[in-house]
Amino acid sequence: MKNVIEEMEKRANIVEKERMKVIGMSTLLEKEINNRESKKRELQNEIEILQRELSKLSVEYESLSKLEQEQQEVLDGLNGNK
Repeated sequence: MKNVIEEMEKRANIVEKERMKVIGMSTLLEKEINNRESKKRELQNEIEILQRELSKLSVEYESLSKLEQEQQEVLDGLNGNK
């Protein structure tokens, strides 16, 4: 009878150790999921900021290109009058 109890205690200890491992792994997995979600949000925010900056710079580029073209036309007109 004593051997049976000892064997049951050993198995209970093994089960408890495995249960604790599973809990630890589950906690690590949850932490990793949260970290990845946080990183994803950070990257999405950065993308939005960069897209707004790109849009702003594109408008500025178009404006400067138009101004350059107008100035070139004025210069061409002045050179043509000489």
